[in-house]
Amino acid sequence: MLALALLNWIGPALVTIELAAGRAVADFHTGFSILLALQFFPFLKPFARLLARLLPARVDAADPSRPVYLDRAARETPSIALAGAAREALRMVDVFDTMLRGAVDSLNRGDRKRVAETARMDTVLDRLDTANKEYLTSIDSDALDDIDHRRLSEILASTTNLEHAGDIVEKSLMPLAAKRGSAFRRPVERKSAR
Repeated sequence: MLALALLNWIGPALVTIELAAGRAVADFHTGFSILLALQFFPFLKPFARLLARLLPARVDAADPSRPVYLDRAARETPSIALAGAAREALRMVDVFDTMLRGAVDSLNRGDRKRVAETARMDTVLDRLDTANKEYLTSIDSDALDDIDHRRLSEILASTTNLEHAGDIVEKSLMPLAAKRGSAFRRPVERKSAR
C-alpha cells in the first residue's frame, strides 16, 4: 500500500536514474520485492516454530532402530506391555546376530564396507535398548505383580547385555577387522632372486 501511495514520486525518480522505461519497471519490481522480503524476516522464526508444531517429523518405517512392538497404549496392561518389550528384545537379538555375522565376515574377508555396516549396527542396538528401557520404566510399577516385576527385570538385563555385547563387537572386533582389511589390500613384496 505504501508503494502504491509513493508511486507518483518513485516513478519519475526511477526514470531519471534509468532512461529505458522497461528497465525502470524491472528496477522498481526488484526493489519492491527486496523491501517486501525484508519486512517478513522478523516473522520467519515464529512461523518456522509454528510449522514444526503443526507438521510432525516424518518417520522412516524402514529404520531398523525404530521400535516396532512398543505400543504406548499397551502400558495400561502390564502383561501386554511386557510382551511387546520382550518382542523388541528379540529384535535386538536379531540385530546382534546380524552384527556378529558381519563381524565374522569382515574378519574372514577383510571387506571395509562390511566393517562400516557392522559398526553401524551398534547404533541400532543402542537406540533399541534406550527405547526399550524408557518404555519399561514408564510402566506403572504398582500395577505389576511379582512375576511381572521379575519378567521386567529379565528383559532389562537381557537388553542391557545385548547392548554391551554390541559395544564389545564394535570397539574390539571391528578395529581388528579394519586392520585385517588393510592388510589384505597391501601389495605383497616379492623378494628378488639373487
